[in-house]
Amino acid sequence: MALPTIPRSQVEPVPIVRLSRTFNVSAAHRLHSIYLSDEENQKIYGPCNRQYGHGHNYKITVTLAGQVDPQTGMVVNLCVLKSIAQRYVAELLDHRNLDMEVDYFIKRPSTTENLAVLVWQQMRVGLRDTGLPESLLDDVTIEETDANRVSYSGKYAPN
Repeated sequence: MALPTIPRSQVEPVPIVRLSRTFNVSAAHRLHSIYLSDEENQKIYGPCNRQYGHGHNYKITVTLAGQVDPQTGMVVNLCVLKSIAQRYVAELLDHRNLDMEVDYFIKRPSTTENLAVLVWQQMRVGLRDTGLPESLLDDVTIEETDANRVSYSGKYAPN
């Protein structure tokens, strides 16, 4: 008589593993808020508010977290993650003027903070369109320079 199979979750804990994909995009922008006067913009943003803007080589890392599939040994195939990041983020942002070519920045300043929120939103759409749960998305980190880094993990302040 064969012994019954015990589900893996009853035998050992199911590991939750984080995996990340890093890629680069080059983009231009000008830090400027339509809600502030020219003087206020200059005071807050300094040289980043210059009329013709400036550019960055952004280093973007998207991180997913989920259960390791016992059959594949993966949370998600990294090739799928790479494809989503390319299609939904890099193609939207790379070699663009963020303020003039990305609708998200029509009514908000193109700060790295707002860029991180946009990347988060785009990755969620990409996961959903690929048939993967949006809940896999764990973190978006953007390095604007070697010294400046912004992370977003999908949290919102209470209203």
